[in-house]
Formats: sequence, structure tokens, C-alpha cells
Amino acid sequence: MRATVDAWLNRYPLNPSEEERLVIDRINTLVFRVRSFVDDEEGQDMVEYALLASFVAVAAGALLPAISSIISTIFSRMGSALSGAAA
Repeated sequence: MRATVDAWLNRYPLNPSEEERLVIDRINTLVFRVRSFVDDEEGQDMVEYALLASFVAVAAGALLPAISSIISTIFSRMGSALSGAAA
């Protein structure tokens, strides 16, 4: 990081004060942190799992009403068959 500051100072030879040098150091630190945050791919797996879970939730929400009516019909038929067998 210090090399970045020195490269900037060599490009623009202004002979900055100590306060200006501190500001440049802080800016370089900020740029370094933003770059490392953007380049970091550790959290990518968690995002993929979250997207997969949301897709499953949406699919279940779309399919459950249809499945519940089918299950209700099956239980009604079973109930009727058991009633007829008991009589």
C-alpha cells in the first residue's frame, strides 16, 4: 500500500504535508478494502443457498394448494371406502 502512495507522489510531485500524506494513506486504505471486498468470493456460496431456498419456497407455495386438494380427495375416497366396508 505504501508503494501506491509513493507511486502517486512520484507521479504528482507536490511535496505533501504530513496531514496530506495521512489523507492519502486513508484513501489508499479505503480503496484497498473496497477492492478486497469486491474480489472476495467467500459469501458466494451462502447467496446461492439462499436463492435455492427461496426457489424451493416459491415452488412449494405454488404447488401446495393443488396438492392439498388432491390429498383431500384421496382421504375422502378412503373415508368412503372404509365407511362402505364397515357397513
